[in-house]
Amino acid sequence: MTGRLKVLVVDDEQVILDSARKILGVDLQVLTAPDAEAASQMLASEAPDIVISDLVLPGASGMKLLETALEHDPGLVIILTTGFSTVENAVAALKHGAFDFLPKPFTCDELLSSVARASAAWRSVTACSHRRKRPASTSATSVRACWRARPS
Repeated sequence: MTGRLKVLVVDDEQVILDSARKILGVDLQVLTAPDAEAASQMLASEAPDIVISDLVLPGASGMKLLETALEHDPGLVIILTTGFSTVENAVAALKHGAFDFLPKPFTCDELLSSVARASAAWRSVTACSHRRKRPASTSATSVRACWRARPS
């Protein structure tokens, strides 16, 4: 891959989309979508590397988008956010393949930190999948396996 990583931010709050574009746009190519339907179209047309999605969206939920996105591209690194943060939501998101879970409101530093970890995971898993010639997965198990398999 050449160039900057592509991040798709999905949220029905315009202020979140604008803020993410401003905060992340310095180092990353930021795409935005106001709902899961628009995000699904962008998954196909834009091929983002990382997706940041609200859990509660108009139409399909962020959890449904997570499932759809990972079916489309198992190598996607997905961060879910929500203003309705519970331990159950976080556990469910991680069990379904989310890389991270950010409760709202989150700070710029929390967003940047999560995206930095997601970028590192994406690069590691992508490099590992190219060596192994098989589809990438960003689950915690596959990230650990990839790190164990890398040459010293």
